[in-house]
Amino acid sequence: MNKQILKAWDKHNSDLMTAIKSASLDDIDYKQLLELTLKTIFPNNDKKYNGLPHYSRVTVVDSGNYQGTMIFVITADDYQPSASDHWYTCVDYGSCSGCDTLQAITNYDNGLPNEEQAKDLFTLCLHLMQKMKRMYEVE
Repeated sequence: MNKQILKAWDKHNSDLMTAIKSASLDDIDYKQLLELTLKTIFPNNDKKYNGLPHYSRVTVVDSGNYQGTMIFVITADDYQPSASDHWYTCVDYGSCSGCDTLQAITNYDNGLPNEEQAKDLFTLCLHLMQKMKRMYEVE
């Protein structure tokens, strides 16, 4: 995991669990979960240009149909972002709760997540962050 992301994760992961517990399962998707994670672990990201991935700048690349891989490209909140100000992560998905992690966690439920669902969503967020890398490393 990137050092900046790891530091932010360690500092704010309890805040993320709180945010997950208060988020509705109604129509939650991978992009919303990633945006919630970024917004929570980088709470001061709006205050300065810091090169970190910004929750409001998530683009999804999804060439699948009923299953595939979603690639998330996240731009940093910088004045004129360059290649090194873009991050990416990905998740594999499927068409049913037997082959899709998020569907298996939510079990097509509505309302707030129960304790087990919250823990599983938290783990999914952790995996998205563990996979996150810069598009281009600054030398």
